Amino acid sequence: MAAVTLTASITARYQGRLEESLRLGEECLEISQKIGNRSLIAEALGDLGMSHGRGFGRYAQAYDLQDQGLAIVADLGNPWQLSNAYYRRGELAAHLGNFKAAEDDLRQAVAVDLESGYRLNIAYALTALGQLLTAVGEQAEARRVLSQALSICRELDHPDGMLMCTTYLTLLEKNSSSLWKAEQQLFEILKGSYERQAWVPYDLVLPAIVALLVEPPEMSDGEPVSDRLILAIEIAGLVDRGSRLRQRLIFDHLNELAANLPPDIVTAAKERGRQLDWWPMAAHLLAELPRLGWGQPEAEEPGAKEFGEVSARPPATPPTGQNK
Repeated sequence: MAAVTLTASITARYQGRLEESLRLGEECLEISQKIGNRSLIAEALGDLGMSHGRGFGRYAQAYDLQDQGLAIVADLGNPWQLSNAYYRRGELAAHLGNFKAAEDDLRQAVAVDLESGYRLNIAYALTALGQLLTAVGEQAEARRVLSQALSICRELDHPDGMLMCTTYLTLLEKNSSSLWKAEQQLFEILKGSYERQAWVPYDLVLPAIVALLVEPPEMSDGEPVSDRLILAIEIAGLVDRGSRLRQRLIFDHLNELAANLPPDIVTAAKERGRQLDWWPMAAHLLAELPRLGWGQPEAEEPGAKEFGEVSARPPATPPTGQNK
C-alpha cells in the first residue's frame, strides 16, 4: 500500500497536481512508519521533500525531510536510493544558498552513480552541479560539467535532459545563434508539457525561459526589449519563491534590468504572475512568446546565412522511472 501511494504521489507531482502529491506523500510516510519499512520511509521523506521544495518553495522544510531520508539510506546502503538522496539534498541546499554543501552533495551523488553505473542519475546530478557552478561564477568548470551531462543525455537519447544542458551552456556562451535555437526548443518543450499537462519538465522550463528572455539575441532597432522583460517579470512572479540559486542564476540580472522600467509597470507585471497558476501561465506564454519570435522554426534564424538551417526539436516526453 505504501509503495502504491508513493507512486501515486510522484505521478501527481509530475502532472502538476501539487496539493494532491503533498497529501499522498504524507499518507505514504505515515503508512511506511506504521509498518516499519525503513526503505519506504526514506523514499517517502525524499518524495515529500520534493513536493514541499519544488512545488511550494518551502526549501528549509524540504531540506530537513531529505536530511532525515539521507540518514536512513546511508545506513541501508542502497546505491540508487543513496545517489537520489544526495542529489535531492544538494538541490535543496543550493536553493537555500548553501552552495558549498550543495556542491559536496551533488559531487557525492555523481561518485555513487559512477560506481553503480546509473547513467541517467549521473546526468541529472551533473546538470544540477553545472547550474550551481554557473551561479557561483565558475564558468569553465560549469562548461565542462554541463558538456559531460549533455554527452550522457545524448547517449541515452534523453531530449529533456539535452535541452536543459544545452540551455545553460547557451547562457554561458551567449551568442545570438545558439540563443535563438534554444528559444525555439524551449517553446516546443513548453507546448508539449502544456498539451500533456506534464508539470515535469514544465517547472524546470519556466526559469530557463526567463533566463533566455533577459539575454535576448541581437535585435533590430525598435524591437520590444521591454516586452521580453515584462514577460520575464510575470513568470518570475509565479516561480520566484526565494531560491538563492535561481536568484544568482537568473533573478538578480532580471531585477537589474527591471530597474530601468517604470516601477508601476514592474509591480503590475509581478502581480499578474502571482495571480496565475501553473497551467494558465503556460497558456499565457504560448500566446505571448510567438509575438517575440519564439515557436517559429520556419522563420529565418538571425544570421541564418552564416549559420545554416535550423530545425526545432519535437515535443519531448517527461522522464520516467526516476524520482529526481
